[in-house]
Amino acid sequence: MQTEKPKKDAKVKVDEHIYRGAYNYFQNDVNYCTETFNVFKGVSSYTYTFKAEILSRMENGEFLKIVVEYVVDTSYSPLDVSVTRYLGNQIIKEVFSINQKENKLRYSFVHNGEETKQEIDVPAKFQIATPAICTTALSYLSKKYDPTTLNRYVLLVSPNDFKYVGEVVKKNIFMRAKGNIGDEIMVTDKKLKASAFYMYESDEIDKSEEIPICLYLSKHISIPYLIESGNNTKIEVKYFNKLKSKRFEDVYQDGDGDDDDA
Repeated sequence: MQTEKPKKDAKVKVDEHIYRGAYNYFQNDVNYCTETFNVFKGVSSYTYTFKAEILSRMENGEFLKIVVEYVVDTSYSPLDVSVTRYLGNQIIKEVFSINQKENKLRYSFVHNGEETKQEIDVPAKFQIATPAICTTALSYLSKKYDPTTLNRYVLLVSPNDFKYVGEVVKKNIFMRAKGNIGDEIMVTDKKLKASAFYMYESDEIDKSEEIPICLYLSKHISIPYLIESGNNTKIEVKYFNKLKSKRFEDVYQDGDGDDDDA
């Protein structure tokens, strides 16, 4: 009696690891925080997933770790976002789940076994504010940029960190070009090509005294090289690699300004 040969398991498609990198956070030239990140491309799900880990200390010396996972579709619209904070023996988690068909966002805040929920109507184009610098420019990617005007983007912002204090709110941000695409900037002692933008909270930039945030974006899905604000704070890339032919190549590494196509 002939028996059937066992079928070989189908190959499981795994997400493709396409970028990795790290940032240093400085205030008054003091390094107070670090961020490491990895970006994956979904082979079968047609998504991009940003995973970041931020390490810092509170004023009392207590160690803080924040883990961010941000999943977008190929139009860079958010699908699922989570922010988990680890402080001492506390674990605080925020989850944002988007139903694109219904234009609904479901928010959950969990702390000490208690969960607070919220449902929000969302516009067709929006992003979610997170502590991760690698996700800062997703608004720019998800909506066509008009270089002739001040561009408006919608952010959903949570006021909650270590305890629940209120609902997620919608907030407008505005961007305009600072220079030309591909201008050179200095990071440490090396030149990198970047697209520079001003970011504002108000659209009345001629009347307001607001000092904008300056973003210097790479051409690699607009992951920032450098961010500067008006309070002597800057966040700059420490290293930035892309995966090519199953190995990582430097986009920026200890002063190496190799900037190949993404």
